[in-house]
Amino acid sequence: MSVSWIRPCSTPLVFPSKGVEDFIEHTLPFYQSYAPPLIASISAPTAQEFSTLAARLSEVPGIAAIEANISCSNIEEDGRAFAIEPVATARVIKALRQATSLPLWAKLTPNTSDVAAVAQAVEHEGGDAIVVGNTLLGMSIDVHSRRARLGNIMGGLSGPSIKPIMLRMVYQCHKHIAIPIIGCGGISNAEDAIAYLLAGASAVQVGTATFIQPQTMITLLDDLHHYCQQQGIRHISELTGALDDAALLANLR
Repeated sequence: MSVSWIRPCSTPLVFPSKGVEDFIEHTLPFYQSYAPPLIASISAPTAQEFSTLAARLSEVPGIAAIEANISCSNIEEDGRAFAIEPVATARVIKALRQATSLPLWAKLTPNTSDVAAVAQAVEHEGGDAIVVGNTLLGMSIDVHSRRARLGNIMGGLSGPSIKPIMLRMVYQCHKHIAIPIIGCGGISNAEDAIAYLLAGASAVQVGTATFIQPQTMITLLDDLHHYCQQQGIRHISELTGALDDAALLANLR
């Protein structure tokens, strides 16, 4: 699965891309030469711009699904992320669902007090899957200069340190929704991926680890195949949500 990230070029955001037309003309042809399905990940500051991007990409052959990164800032809600609360989530997913017939994934934020309610809003408005989740909001300070290390003061924390939080979120969402969950955050090896599946994910994304070691995905898939053979698992879906809750609850009594 290939994922490419798009933001509208007209809006001054922290990580602006060159826009959807540049993506279609220059980036998409490169990815279309590979066999895995292409998932276009989009980000926008308003529901209207989200729907405009989704509608435009839906006209382009070769895109298998759209991942809407609704953990980004919503300028209509004083800069708070869409996915912080269910009402804003429902509004943007409804707009996106009306704009595209492609499978629609919603990437959620961990910076919310009720991720399960947000996930339910995605499902209710026609989202086909959720991605759990994006980075945690953090910051770093240089004590010698007494200044923030990041130019924007705060930024996203990713990698192995956030895995326990994301696993908890996947587990909570799995208890409340029927649509698939794609887990991500700190996955470095097959055991990490399996943990996400057991918590309730149907698939996973791997990011930071591939920057450190480009062969991570190949090794992970080989090790995952070996694990399934050892455990007598015929299909990877057998692992989804297979955490032994009964044993856990018995230990608590």
